Amino acid sequence: MVPSKTLDEAQEFTGDSPAHAAAVKETILRNFEICERGAVFTPANLARMKGGHAPLVPSGTCAGQNYDVDHIIPVHEFPAFGKELANLIYLPAHLNRSKGADIEQRSLDLASKLAAAGILTPEDVQRLRGIRQRGESRSPVSQGSVPATSAMSASSTTGKVNLNTATTSAIEALPGIGPKTAAAIIAARPLKSLTDLDQVPGIGPKTLEGVKEAVSF
Repeated sequence: MVPSKTLDEAQEFTGDSPAHAAAVKETILRNFEICERGAVFTPANLARMKGGHAPLVPSGTCAGQNYDVDHIIPVHEFPAFGKELANLIYLPAHLNRSKGADIEQRSLDLASKLAAAGILTPEDVQRLRGIRQRGESRSPVSQGSVPATSAMSASSTTGKVNLNTATTSAIEALPGIGPKTAAAIIAARPLKSLTDLDQVPGIGPKTLEGVKEAVSF
């Protein structure tokens, strides 16, 4: 069955509110797309999942690692969201570990949608924003193991920013990239393609669309 149609039928059956149903549907379809691009649905991985095991990343920089399911809005701040379907993200174990418990832009985006659905209050969203701001002000961005270079030298002759060699400041200069996402990109190095970048915490569809013509690998 078509995933979007299946979700519509399931949510009609459960009587979910339209706003919450839309948030759940968007997250599940996003994760389904990640799974399709990440070759999660191979015969070998399907056999693993039927046996109760996590699927494995088949290729790329995270090859051989388990796929993890984690929370977009951290449950240490909002315990009730531990089983919220709209709050789940699918990603390789390395990227999951590297993102830690920081509040990311995608967390704020989801919180705004859930507030519109009446599941979070405006005060909850404001508290989440405050936590993120305090965290960013006291958490220096790690440079990882990549030697520091100038923003110009990290760019190719075409003017694109090479995400595997660029400095934090050069990456932060890209549209939609903040300090936390820049740190996550550096932690995920080496990146080989936009597919790898798409799996970095903090990179959503809009951000990916905004930077895809400005970066190289």
